[in-house]
Amino acid sequence: MSQELSLPPVPAKPALENGKIYVSLNFSDGDNIQYDQGAMRIPRLWGSPQRGEVPIGWTFSPVMLDAGPQIMNWYYATATENDVLISGPSGVGYSTAAQWPGKAFTQGYGAMTNDYFERCAMNIVTVWSKITASRANWYAGAMPGLLGFTVQFEYGQRIQYTKNKKPVVWFGSDVPGSRGAMSYDNGIDNFRARLTAAAEWANSEPQFIMGQADAWHTSVSDFVALRDELTEKYPGRFVFVRPDHLMMLLNEYHAKPLLVSLQKPAFDEAGNPVAITDGTFTTGWQGESALTIDLGESVVLDRYVLKNAGTNYMDASLNTVAWELQVSADGASWKTIDTVSGNEDAIAYRNLKGQSARYVTLVITDPGADGIARVQELEIYGVPAARALDPRVRLRSFFHDALTWLSGPVFEIVAWWEGR
Repeated sequence: MSQELSLPPVPAKPALENGKIYVSLNFSDGDNIQYDQGAMRIPRLWGSPQRGEVPIGWTFSPVMLDAGPQIMNWYYATATENDVLISGPSGVGYSTAAQWPGKAFTQGYGAMTNDYFERCAMNIVTVWSKITASRANWYAGAMPGLLGFTVQFEYGQRIQYTKNKKPVVWFGSDVPGSRGAMSYDNGIDNFRARLTAAAEWANSEPQFIMGQADAWHTSVSDFVALRDELTEKYPGRFVFVRPDHLMMLLNEYHAKPLLVSLQKPAFDEAGNPVAITDGTFTTGWQGESALTIDLGESVVLDRYVLKNAGTNYMDASLNTVAWELQVSADGASWKTIDTVSGNEDAIAYRNLKGQSARYVTLVITDPGADGIARVQELEIYGVPAARALDPRVRLRSFFHDALTWLSGPVFEIVAWWEGR
């Protein structure tokens, strides 16, 4: 069966605002292939006429790319811009993180998951159930395409970051208004209680809450009713968002790198708009010269990802071979900050450190076998300079990271004790 997917674009994330409570709602059990084949599309779930009214993350098995690629394609084809497929426990194939035997397995499992993520446009994973800080770092380090991951049934942490700055959001936090609190519920009563507590907690800073509901006892209409109830009771407080948007907002709040190029204007050398920032590798651009993205503001750059012809099912010989990445603060004066030659990869992950820019230009120096470059997506990651250079944000981020580092050994000891 063909494994070629046709993927929908990803909408731009909402703005980060003080006083807002950003909420992401998700359904469980997508790790079950039989559920993906049938139960997920029943009338109260994917088949609901209300689907699309509120953003929802749908757990789904990446191995459906092998077991039922047409089924996966059907879900993408019928998705609204508020529907997001995220991976069920704990990536490629059902696996419990607490039983992962060590670094080699964790990294190997992570690398295999990343391979499927690259091919089926997933970037968030739900990890089941406990995971130590070291395993989280090994896992995330093997997944350059990962936006972030969630962990179920943990010890009540809020949010932490791996060494490569990927957010880890934990289930189990009962602190009203906690940033990153999650819950796993058979219904929405606990969601309602947690969100109400967050709304009544006097705080000017943004809050972030993600919840996952048992798909066997909850419906899309339950989520819509909860959204309507809270919006009416607390006007202007709640913003319901996609799970990928929540991860980006978390990173922006904590001054960590996020996908700053998503849905930003991009042009070829002649000034024509090109589809290289829409979040999908099934659109793109073909040409011979250069592409420019206007990030809209100054950004402290962290890395970029170039998705070439191979991501859109073309021959590997058509991948872009060589290029330069140039940056500018004003669109007039340019500086080359990265040069690549001899590339053969469909996806090139490149690190950038310490450079600030508003404009980013990709200059093609060797387009590939037939002399025509094919850029399916150019992702730029970084931190808006206004936040990266704000001393209050930097101080808060420092203390948050310090607390995460200090708590790590405690949870390592607890996990070891429980595994005796």
